[in-house]
Amino acid sequence: MDFDISKNMIQNVDSLRYLINLTTLRFQENQIKNIDSIKYLVKLNKLNISNNQIQTIDSLKDLTNLTELEIRWNKISNFTPIRNHQNYLKYQIRGQYDFE
Repeated sequence: MDFDISKNMIQNVDSLRYLINLTTLRFQENQIKNIDSIKYLVKLNKLNISNNQIQTIDSLKDLTNLTELEIRWNKISNFTPIRNHQNYLKYQIRGQYDFE
């Protein structure tokens, strides 16, 4: 199941925690600061949270099914929670950087 709520000036995504069958989630270009509720979406394989105000990505630590992750243009300084993920085919961290 895919869900795209991009470009909607959304500030809170807490209710997403109940969409446990999501496989693709996009909410880039919003005003989101907290993504703690994402940790419940363990079936996610594609996630785009670019262009928000996110500072921590601790909630991504256990999302081991992710194969694509885009988290560019946020306020993240610690990438440790995703360093050990081996499934990523592609992830974009900031600006022009594209790590594979």
